[in-house]
This record gives sequence, C-alpha cells and structure tokens, in this order.
Amino acid sequence: MAARLKEKYQSEVLPALMKEFKYPNRMAVPRLSKIVVNMGLGEAIQNVKILDAATRELGQVCGQKPVVTKAKKSIAAFKVREGMPIGCMVTLRGDRMYEFLDRLMNVALPRVRDFRGVPTRSFDGRGNYTLGLRDQLFFATKVWTSGRAEGVRQMEESFRRMRGARMDLMQIHNLLDAATHTRTLEQWKREGRVRYIGITHYTASAYDEVERWLRRGGYDFLQINYSLAERDAERRLLPLAQDMKVAVIANRPFAGAGTFRRVRGRPLPPWAKELGIASWAQYFLKWIIAHPAVTCAIPATSKPEHMQDNLGAAQGALPDGATRDRMAKYFAAL
Repeated sequence: MAARLKEKYQSEVLPALMKEFKYPNRMAVPRLSKIVVNMGLGEAIQNVKILDAATRELGQVCGQKPVVTKAKKSIAAFKVREGMPIGCMVTLRGDRMYEFLDRLMNVALPRVRDFRGVPTRSFDGRGNYTLGLRDQLFFATKVWTSGRAEGVRQMEESFRRMRGARMDLMQIHNLLDAATHTRTLEQWKREGRVRYIGITHYTASAYDEVERWLRRGGYDFLQINYSLAERDAERRLLPLAQDMKVAVIANRPFAGAGTFRRVRGRPLPPWAKELGIASWAQYFLKWIIAHPAVTCAIPATSKPEHMQDNLGAAQGALPDGATRDRMAKYFAAL
C-alpha cells in the first residue's frame, strides 16, 4: 500500500502545480527528494550511553536505523575532539519519507504545545527547508480526592515529585468533586501554575455526567476509555470533544486486556503488514490514534518490551476511515 501523502501528491498536487505554473512536463514539477532527521547530543561528550538511547529512539520515530554523526574538527572550548560522536541522523526517501512527513504534519506538529505554524523563512534558496523542534516532554497527572484542602495538598505533592513549578496538564480523575477542583484549577491556570485542565473517566456508565461537564466548557483535555472493544465514546463524546476543540486521551486502549483475550491464538490479517503492523497491540493502537478526535493513547505497562512494541504503532502509515472500518469489522468477526 503506497503512502497516502505520496498518492495525494501524484493525483492532486502535481497536476494542480502543472496547471498553475505551466510546467512543460511532470519531471519539471518540484517534489520531495529526501528528509534528513538529525539529533545533536552535546551530553554524549560526557556520557556515551546517551547516544545509544538517542539512536534507539530516533530509529523508533523514523522506522529506520540511524547513523552516528561525528565531529569534523576539534573545538577545545566545547571539549570536542575530531571524530568524537556528537549525534545521530536518518535520511528518508521514497514511501518512508512520505509516511514520516504525513505523521509529522498530521500527528506530531498539531500536538506541539502552543503550535502556531512553521516558520516561512526557513528556506535556504536552494530548495531546502530546515525545521527545528525542541524537547516536547509533557507532564500530566491528576487529582483524585474530595475537598479543596485535600485536593491542593495532593496536587502540590505532584508538583514536588515532578520537580516543577508548572504542570502541563492536571486532570480531575473520575470527576471526583469536580466542582471544587475545577475552581482551584481555573485559578491556577490564570496564575500560570497549570497550562491545561482536563477531566477523566473510564466507564460508559459515566458518559452522561462526562458530557454535562464537557459542555460546561473550560476544559482543554478529556481522558476517556476508547478501544475496539469499548467504542461507546465515539457516539457522542468524541464528536463533541472535536467540535469543542478539546484534546482527547484514550485510556484503556486494550480494554483491560479484553482485546488480547479476543485475539488469543489468532494471526494478524495479511493486509496488516501494509500498515506496518507487527503485533496485535500495534493493530489496536493504530486504530485508536487514527481517529481524528484522538490526541494520544495511554497503554499502561511495566514491561519495557511491551512499551517498545507499543511505540511501533507510531511507525508506518495511519489507517484512513475506510481502513479503520475494515480493521473494526475484522476484529468484530473474531
């Protein structure tokens, strides 16, 4: 299955450019030739193990093994010697390049904090464009208690444990004493102590109450259960969140292991390989994060090998609407 962005370029963008700029043939039309993703690691000078972790992470992001970049000359002021490893890079071409750009534009950049578009002055005049991204660590936690004093105490403890003066996201878990904590968090948001406020729940029986609080307004995030085995949220809550521009975190993406019990002993469909799916976990997660209202999924695991497998869902093409329907029908028929 060809990358969807490549198909869009060939079927829509290329003919439109030929018509608008009167190019004599298809080969004269500007096109992408490669994408280079690199990561500089000054810390690797002191700790070479950081480089191992970075190459592994970059490989997971790009779906291709990175190469280690080395210093071209010695710089005494920075304690850098010629030939010293200082970073890593990946050069993407073909379908993999288009798949990466698709995920960058449609998944990653819209989720960058305070995103206001990419710079228009980053072209070098020779057809190259440079884009830099800072570390996007996002600190999120929850308050799950009753009463203002106890809620403040619990949230202050979260600040202490995360060693920060500002929290990216504070969520009112299971709507417990939501009225009290909402007032506190709205004040903290005005003061700059929290960037975003959210509400959470994990069961369909609470959806009516979740919807009432969501319609109240003032919330930036909704965390709700959503999976191939628990699809009730897509009836009202996900469309409502999308209309209100509320980000969605999908919890229980495996329905408490229910999805795995359903597929135990059964092989993946042959066409799953076209989407870069190598496991049932990736199958379930890709289906979830491809929903236009979903910002991210949060599979809970204490096993590093499961975490690495889950990250594979971010590689390869994301399913479109028709493919999501196909995935859901296949699962329902098991």
